[in-house]
Amino acid sequence: MTIIRSNRVERKRRPAKMVVSKFLVMVMVLVMVMVVNARVVRLIDEREKTSAPAAGDGAAAAALMKRNELGLLLPLYNRDYSGDWKRVEKQASQVPMIAVSNVANPKGSPPSQAFIDAVKSLKASGVKEVLYYVHTRNASMPCCHCCEPDSVVFDLIDGALEYDEWIDGIFFDNIMGADDGGESDIPRHLQHYAAVVAYLKKNKPEAKVMFNGPGKHVAVNHTLAQQYMDLCDYSVWFESWEDNWQKDPWAQHYNASYLYEYPWGRFAGIAHEHNASVVNMPKDVDLAFERNIAWFLQTDNPYQQLPTYFEHEVEYIAKKNKEYRNALHHN
Repeated sequence: MTIIRSNRVERKRRPAKMVVSKFLVMVMVLVMVMVVNARVVRLIDEREKTSAPAAGDGAAAAALMKRNELGLLLPLYNRDYSGDWKRVEKQASQVPMIAVSNVANPKGSPPSQAFIDAVKSLKASGVKEVLYYVHTRNASMPCCHCCEPDSVVFDLIDGALEYDEWIDGIFFDNIMGADDGGESDIPRHLQHYAAVVAYLKKNKPEAKVMFNGPGKHVAVNHTLAQQYMDLCDYSVWFESWEDNWQKDPWAQHYNASYLYEYPWGRFAGIAHEHNASVVNMPKDVDLAFERNIAWFLQTDNPYQQLPTYFEHEVEYIAKKNKEYRNALHHN
C-alpha cells in the first residue's frame, strides 16, 4: 500500500511539472503567433497601400482597396431652395454628400441671406461639405482655356470667404482649361494653381480644395498627376458624357494604374447625358466603386437641376453601401 501511495504521489507531482512546462510553451507559442500575425498584417497593409493593378483592372483594385462608403457629388447651382435643395436635405442621411453651390461673387457682393440660410439647412441635414464654385478659365476667351489671372481668382475667393463660417472649401472649375497648350504648358499651369491654393489656405487654412479635371496630359503622366494631387483634397477625375464612362476612353486616358495608389475618398466623377438614365445608373455606380471613385453622380440633368431619378440613385448607392458594410462585418 505504501508503494502504491508513493507511486500515486509521484504521479501527481510529475503532471504538475509538466503542466507548468506546457503552459510556458503555450505562452511562447502564442507570443510568436502574435508577432507573426502582426508582421503579416503590416505587410498586407503596406501591400494594399502600394499595390497598383494594371490599367482597367477595376475589379482587382476594388478588392484591394480599404474603402469607406460611396457618396454623391451634387452640383447645386440653382436657387431652388424649396425644391431641389429640400430633396437633398431629405436624402442627406442616407448616403454621404458633397454639394457644390453658388458661382462665387466678387469681394464686396456677398450671397443673399436666403442663400446662407439654405446652406445652413443643407449642413444641418447631414451634407458632409458645401463647396463654393470658382472658375479658373480665362473668361476673356471662349470656354475653356487656362488660365484666369491670379488676381481675378483671388478676388473670387475673397468673395466666397466673406461668409466663410458656412464654407467648407472651394470647387475650382476648368482646371487645365482646354489643355490645348500641350504637356509643356502643364508646369506653368500647376504653378498658377499652387498660387491659387496657397492664397485660399492663407485666408482659411482648413478649407477643402476640389479640382475639376486633371486634363488629358496630367491624367496619363504619373509625375504630373502626383504634383496635381498634392494641391487638392479631391479631384473630379472624370467629367464627361455617360457613354464615355462605360467606353474605352476611360481606360485609355483616366484609368491609370496609379489612381489605385491613392486612398479612398480622393477622386470624384460625373457622368452626364448621352444615355444617362435610371436604367444605366446602377451599372455606372458599380463602375465608380471599381474605379476608386468615392464621390459620384450620374445625371440626365446637368447642372442646374438634380437628376430626375435622384431619389432612386440615392437608394441604390445606400443599398451598395449596406452590402459593403455587411461584407466587412462577415469578413
